Amino acid sequence: MGKVLVVDYEFDASAGTVKLPGYSTIKLESLLLITNITDGIIIYNFADPNKGATAGGNTITLEYATSSMSDNDQLQIFYQETSEDSAASGGDVVQDLSANDLLGHIYTELLRVNVQLARITDEEVDETDLQDDNI
Repeated sequence: MGKVLVVDYEFDASAGTVKLPGYSTIKLESLLLITNITDGIIIYNFADPNKGATAGGNTITLEYATSSMSDNDQLQIFYQETSEDSAASGGDVVQDLSANDLLGHIYTELLRVNVQLARITDEEVDETDLQDDNI
């Protein structure tokens, strides 16, 4: 199938879990990225050993401490879906993305995180490059 943006999830911030009801089983090796859009923080990244997770059934348990976040925070979840996953999900909980679209979304989220970090540390940010991305 390909990389998809998962839009149906249940986030339990105090437990540090993300449930994907449209899937019967989550394969951790297929999970790419989870970003808390509300806070501008990457909370899972397959390539970062400090932002790992475990998976059981359709629930992801994050290693990143999310207890200060809210269950209602908006997440952005990218998953490498197989044909088995697609059949199980019924096709209505994900949005197909090309590799370029996925990289564009990741780039935009990294820009948002950079802006949030700059604001937290009171550094000056040149946001003119970010205006086209609606950040």
